Amino acid sequence: MSTLEDIRKARHELWLRQKAASSAPDDDADDDAAPKGGRKRPRDDIGALSSSAMTSTIGPKRSSLFDSNSPQDSTKTCALPSPEDEVSFLEAGTDESAPSEWEVVRMADGPRGRSAAATKRVRVEGGSIASNGRQHPQSDPSPISTLKILSWNVDGLDQHSDETDMTARAMTVASHIVDERPHVVLLQELIDFNLTWLRRLLSEFYDFYIQSSPPLPYFVGILIDRSAVAIRGPLVTDNFATTKMGRALLSLNGEVRLTTGDRVKVHIATAHLESTKAFARPRVEQLKESFTDMRRSVAQNGSHLAIFGGDLNIRDEEVRQALSDERADILDAWEASGRPKESEFTWDMRKNDNLGIKGKPKARFDRVYLTNSKDMKVSPQSFRLTGTERCDMDEVKGKKRFPSDHFGIQFELKVELRKKEVIDLSDDDDDD
Repeated sequence: MSTLEDIRKARHELWLRQKAASSAPDDDADDDAAPKGGRKRPRDDIGALSSSAMTSTIGPKRSSLFDSNSPQDSTKTCALPSPEDEVSFLEAGTDESAPSEWEVVRMADGPRGRSAAATKRVRVEGGSIASNGRQHPQSDPSPISTLKILSWNVDGLDQHSDETDMTARAMTVASHIVDERPHVVLLQELIDFNLTWLRRLLSEFYDFYIQSSPPLPYFVGILIDRSAVAIRGPLVTDNFATTKMGRALLSLNGEVRLTTGDRVKVHIATAHLESTKAFARPRVEQLKESFTDMRRSVAQNGSHLAIFGGDLNIRDEEVRQALSDERADILDAWEASGRPKESEFTWDMRKNDNLGIKGKPKARFDRVYLTNSKDMKVSPQSFRLTGTERCDMDEVKGKKRFPSDHFGIQFELKVELRKKEVIDLSDDDDDD
């Protein structure tokens, strides 16, 4: 099998040949893909865009690189869903008030539909088949001693990108995943283009679980290393009642087997919370909902460990508001790892110039949180950033770029089940 580096080079060379052999460029198409002097669209503008508007202005357009006649690479290729596989999405209605109970919509896996942003909270439960279109046998997972987690906003909304740049950045993300082999991958700002590349390069090792029916053409996803984590139950998309930006909490339940032979039930969730300072109030509510989901999974659903991570756009004061009861059951992975200064800021314009903006703001927008049952012991082993080096495949305006404007989080923790104390009730002095 070819190495990932061979695949990357071959794909890039193919793209260059096709670009050179193509007809005269379409100036209008270039203008649509990236406005002159373009930069990433301000995040507070995203919520005001319609789905059709975003489709025409955000993300590169597909080329013959993805036609069925294109040469196939040596990795396992997952075919895109056909129109016949499409499953209609039950519209949520327009009632402004949140229902007293969840409205549950069961939905088979298929291509993500486009629907108007729902104002009514809806829970969408997908089938147990991963959304890469293939169902792999749920074999017994290989034993592990530590659980490896990667969380990364992969910046599908970057308007500097053309197809070459988006491909290079997606391939670099895939390369990091192959090199590190995290057991759980939490991704935000996926779009159809970069998702297609990630599936093609990673489906040999990972199952893909993608947000159901996102109202806008960007979404979140969870990748599961099927050799280490067995999925137990459906994929759930909880659309936030307060969102104006198509944001949702994506979650599933899994099981890992430890080297001790113990089995640990794990609840895994990701989200891309509301963006910008102006949306602080709904963002706090969304974080509260996410923490509630974590606690419920442990207290009511029998999980030993709950993991929640993503691009939360959160500020420390907002976290304090979300944890107003001062409960210490929610752990911040960075804080629990000793607050390493070199891994503090996941969005750092001093080091990352992808956006090309003036000033050098920095923030810890991306976070991973944990909570666990009393019979579970967790010990952070490492916390570091990834994607801190520029891609080596392409240039935009003469400058090599980073895989994303966000750095990814790589977090590793040791998990153990506490041994239950056995009380000997026998009486050695009993002559009977």
